[in-house]
Amino acid sequence: MKYKAERYRYVYVSEIFYSIQGEGVTAGTPSVFIRTRGCNLNCSWCDTKDVWIHGKPYTFEELVDEVLKHIHSPHSPPHIVITGGEPLLRQNELTIFLTLLKTKVQNMFVEVETNGTIKPSDEFDRYVSLYNVSPKLANSLVPEFMRIKRNVIEWFAKSCKAFFKFVIEDEKDVEEIVYNSSIADILMTHARDRILLMPQSQTRDEYLKLAPKIIELCKKYGFRFSPRLQIEIYDKKTGV
Repeated sequence: MKYKAERYRYVYVSEIFYSIQGEGVTAGTPSVFIRTRGCNLNCSWCDTKDVWIHGKPYTFEELVDEVLKHIHSPHSPPHIVITGGEPLLRQNELTIFLTLLKTKVQNMFVEVETNGTIKPSDEFDRYVSLYNVSPKLANSLVPEFMRIKRNVIEWFAKSCKAFFKFVIEDEKDVEEIVYNSSIADILMTHARDRILLMPQSQTRDEYLKLAPKIIELCKKYGFRFSPRLQIEIYDKKTGV
């Protein structure tokens, strides 16, 4: 770890804020969000690109101090959400940061939002409580060879820490998950009860219009529904 600490001096972060988790199995949980800069994909409907393309370097100590400022509730262990972009692009730096943060916060819960194209290292995984994995479907308009890494998805599917959250526009997207994708066999064998369907929406109006249709698809296929509380409550506003 000393070698890595000398090699990596900064974490590039786009924003840090305190809000509630809007998506996935922990939706509604008060959380400190750390959004790292950069992503290895370019999804057509990405609603945070204007944020994650920017950012600034934080030393590990500066980032710990900034996170501590955002921990407000003394009544429960802090819930930390590391998101992006794609935070696993920076897992070496984040490992050092989490090592230092753990010396200040003993009982933290760390949730990582990832697109499922990069396998976590053993060192990084040691600090993670939950992976919110969102593999991209054809509706992202990203070539499959970029968005689907079968060995990585299999690693997450076999991890008890990982839940899968898919952005859905219509039933053909669900059929892709169940039947047609190159990872359908992995998902249906190892993670069927950990799959959530989430409406593709960038505004409140889009979300409210599509959510009932996605709920019906959840009922038809037996999957969980993931809300997008941040859009439902704050519309297109970021950092809240």
